[in-house]
Amino acid sequence: HARLEVVVADAPTVGERLEHALSRDVPRRAPNGPSVRKALLKHRRRAVGPYDHGGAGCLYNLTRNCVTSTNNAIKIADDAIASGELGERETGVFNNVKAASRIWRVYLMTEFVDSFGCFTTDFESTSPEYKSVEECYKFMLAELAESVAAIDVNFPASTDAEKKGDPAYQLDPAKWKNFGISMWMRLAMRLSEVEPATAKAEIEKAGAAGPGTRIARGRF
Repeated sequence: HARLEVVVADAPTVGERLEHALSRDVPRRAPNGPSVRKALLKHRRRAVGPYDHGGAGCLYNLTRNCVTSTNNAIKIADDAIASGELGERETGVFNNVKAASRIWRVYLMTEFVDSFGCFTTDFESTSPEYKSVEECYKFMLAELAESVAAIDVNFPASTDAEKKGDPAYQLDPAKWKNFGISMWMRLAMRLSEVEPATAKAEIEKAGAAGPGTRIARGRF
């Protein structure tokens, strides 16, 4: 350890190295060698690498497919409730499934909108109209407000099959409500520099709805 300290103490600082590298005494080219510029141009592909937008394409397709699956979950819940064949507990659970799915859809929308821009808010149409980022954010804030209010903490999932359908929170309505409130605040904060009045109002409404998700108990 003592030897290491001596070496580090005697080593030139970053500033000294830069000063030496930029001094006039340093030759711009090696003897009988190419200039620095030519060397960089020769090896530019090795240093930088080719451009590849495959990651963006994967995110686009993944988000689109996940939104489609979430829309299907909402439709299944609507059809089950509309059938009139469910008891009180099952109806409450399916209502929570729908609300949780709407919250999750908002999360997926934020990933898409913040990465690519425009998105649709018409999930029933086969030829949906794409909305501006501003319109999407207004939709998402309203969707979170309605979904958080729709969750009934008195109807948690009680069977293993119901819990297995939700890898995140096992259909625990209290956790989904807190996650929705946190998403609500998160989106409102993103508006703080462009629409501060709207951001303030939405944060106050979200705060009044509950505590939100905390690190100690939240998965996301």
